[in-house]
Amino acid sequence: MAKRPVNELTLREQFTEAERETRELLDHLERNMIPKIENLRGLVHVNKTGTGRSQGEVKVVTVRNLAAQVLESGEFTRDLCKNLEQYFQAINGGVLKIIDNV
Repeated sequence: MAKRPVNELTLREQFTEAERETRELLDHLERNMIPKIENLRGLVHVNKTGTGRSQGEVKVVTVRNLAAQVLESGEFTRDLCKNLEQYFQAINGGVLKIIDNV
């Protein structure tokens, strides 16, 4: 089933979808993006003695792969945020219509 445009949803549906998207964003950040960033950071971190967590040489390809995963995760995060912004704008518009009619 195709997803209906945000502006065609009822205000209640907009709230429901915004809540679902917010949960998806939080889940993505907690389970996907933050762990990937921490993995990359730990891999490239250099302490005062000049060594990282791995205590050995880190291959460039490993850093590139982890960085690519972080960037891909960032794109997904950005898409979720754009969707949420659409819902928030539609909700704002719907609430303003209700207020204007009171």
